[in-house]
Parts: sequence; structure tokens; C-alpha cells
Amino acid sequence: RYDTIEHLVFRPNIERARFEARPEVDLVVSDRFRVGTRAVADWGTDRNADNDPNFDNYRSRGVALDRYFVEGKPGSFNLKAGSFAVPILASEMLWDHDLQTLGVAAGWEVRSGDSSFAIVGTGFRGPQREGDRTRVAAGQGIWRSGDPNRFAIEASGSFWNFEPDHLKIAFIRQNYSEPGPARVPTFVSKFQIADALVRLRFPIGAAPVQLSFHGLKNFGSQAEAKGDDKAFE
Repeated sequence: RYDTIEHLVFRPNIERARFEARPEVDLVVSDRFRVGTRAVADWGTDRNADNDPNFDNYRSRGVALDRYFVEGKPGSFNLKAGSFAVPILASEMLWDHDLQTLGVAAGWEVRSGDSSFAIVGTGFRGPQREGDRTRVAAGQGIWRSGDPNRFAIEASGSFWNFEPDHLKIAFIRQNYSEPGPARVPTFVSKFQIADALVRLRFPIGAAPVQLSFHGLKNFGSQAEAKGDDKAFE
């Protein structure tokens, strides 16, 4: 991957190349139980010290174990514990699915013909690095119907609750903040987000097409952030 970002107001231009490897090994005991682990190795032309000023969630250089989990599928249920990708449908506007989080998740799905309905819940902590103790809980209902080779629809509604704790100042970023204990900035608002996502999939000739609408509202917005409580993609 190569990035070049120009005309930044408060910092020099960014130019960098990134190389990453993610080897994963899963022990598949059966179609209802597996144990997984994955390492991630990064090397970039920029330095780790550049990550925070550039609003980068990732390390430019380093090796880590980012995924380790056990997964069971009793009947129509799916249970997972450890460090893994959040199993909630959302676009990148709300959540970076590349982040692996330490927690638990449970899901239940029922099928009828070409349609299915699922309920998913998850709780985890510390999605950011270096001492973050933030707790996040989310629940979602998902309905799917149709065949993507002809026409398929996927619709979901979810609710997220974030409880930031020991979050580095760099991750406050452009959000509204105020002085907290020991004059360390804290968020003005809480983050209690209702989220809706609709996706349509169909072919045009030989080309697969996806149209999506993603909207959210933060019911925890307060004070001067009250008017910035909605987003659409």
C-alpha cells in the first residue's frame, strides 16, 4: 500500500509505503468448533512516532499477535471468545473492521427459504493501543433475502454504547472535548449510537453491483456537540 496526502493545514504532507503480512492458523476440530490465531507484521517507510500526529490507528513497524479465539456453533448459535473482528455489520464510517478486539460475542440465526434473520451481540474492551480500557457493547438485528446473482437485500439495525477509559489524548482528535481530571481532555459527549444499514446487491451484465445506505444518530451528544449527532453514507 502507498499513500500520499497533500495540502494538510497543520502538518507536512504525508508520503509513505506500507508492507504487511498476516499469517493465520486455525485448528478446525469440526464444523461446530475451531480455535484460531493470527500474527501481524508491519514495516513502513514512516516511523511509529509519526502515527499519532497523522491520526493513524496502526503501528508503522512491529510484530504482534492480533487474533486468538475459540469459536463454537451449537445448533443455530455462534459463540466466540478471545481477540477477533467485531461481528457487527457496519460501514467504515462507524467501525474499522480491521481492528481486532478482546471480548465475547454471541449470535443466533434462523433461515426460511432465501431469507434469514440473525441477532448478534458483542462486548469488548480496549480497541485502541497503549493502555486503552474503553468498554464497548453492541447489539444488532440483521435480515437478509434473495440471491446476489439476481437481486438480494440486506438490512440491519444496531445500537452501540461506548465507555471511553484511559484513552490516549491523540485519539480525542477532532471531537469536542473539555478538561477532565488532572486537566486531561475528555469527550464532551457520550457515544450511544443507533445505526441503520441497507445494502442491495444485483448484477448488471457480468458486473456485480452493490448499493448501500448507512445512517446513524448519537443519542449521547451533549452541549455544543448537540447539532453534530447524525451521519450518513
